Amino acid sequence: MRLFVLIVVLFALSSGITAAEEMASTDAAAEEVSETVADILPESAVQIGEGEENGVLAVAYIFSPSEQEPSPISETSLAPVLFIRFLSVESNIGIEKGVAAYKLEDNNGEKTEARRLEYSEGYFIATLDTVSPGAYQLHIGSKLEDEKKRQFVYPLNIR
Repeated sequence: MRLFVLIVVLFALSSGITAAEEMASTDAAAEEVSETVADILPESAVQIGEGEENGVLAVAYIFSPSEQEPSPISETSLAPVLFIRFLSVESNIGIEKGVAAYKLEDNNGEKTEARRLEYSEGYFIATLDTVSPGAYQLHIGSKLEDEKKRQFVYPLNIR
């Protein structure tokens, strides 16, 4: 009888420790994730489009800074800011490595020079500081970590 009680007590203790350890590790993992996930996309940014090519989804946003909500790139510039997020279609995980650039095409078919987007915290970003107000086609070219070239085109209105 004593042996049976001892076995039950040991089993209960070992189960309790395992459950407590599991809860502690789950809580620690949740804290770690919440600390590392920081979305730099301003709340007032507007999605201008998304497109998929060769297993990559590109989502484009435009943000127009104001004195109340400054640019995440430059606190002194009120030029629109372009944000592009590349995601693997298969895993839905953000792509952080590679290069991306943009060109703007006006209604006359004239394109600007390519300007590089810089990677920062989940997005490829550029300030549209040399652009006049108007309607454009936004051309995004990328060569990401898999070395494949991709093109994405979105309509864009600059005010």
